[in-house]
Amino acid sequence: MSYRIAVASKDGKVVTDHFGHCSNFSIIEADKGKYHYIGSREVIPPCNGGGHAIEGIYAVLEQLRDCSYIIVNQIGGGAFRILTENQFKVIVHKGFVKDALDDIN
Repeated sequence: MSYRIAVASKDGKVVTDHFGHCSNFSIIEADKGKYHYIGSREVIPPCNGGGHAIEGIYAVLEQLRDCSYIIVNQIGGGAFRILTENQFKVIVHKGFVKDALDDIN
C-alpha cells in the first residue's frame, strides 16, 4: 500500500526546515520500500516572528492532507500536537532525507 510523505527540505537531499518556517515541502510517494519524488508544494509558513498562527498551521495541513508523514528538522510542541491530533505522523530528523525515509520502515 502506498502512502505520501511531506519533507521540509530546500534541496530534496537534507531535511532543512523547521515546520513553522518551511515554505516548500518535497512530496515523496512510498510503495513497498521504494520512494518516488512526486513534486513540491509551496505553503505559507505559519510562524510569525516566533509565534504560530493556528489558522496558518491548519492551512498547511490542508495542503498536505494526502500525506501520512511529515518530516521536519524541528517543530514546536503546539504544532506537533495539532499535527498528531490530525492523524499525521511527525518525524523530527536532522540529516539526509534518505535516512529519514529509511527510519519509517
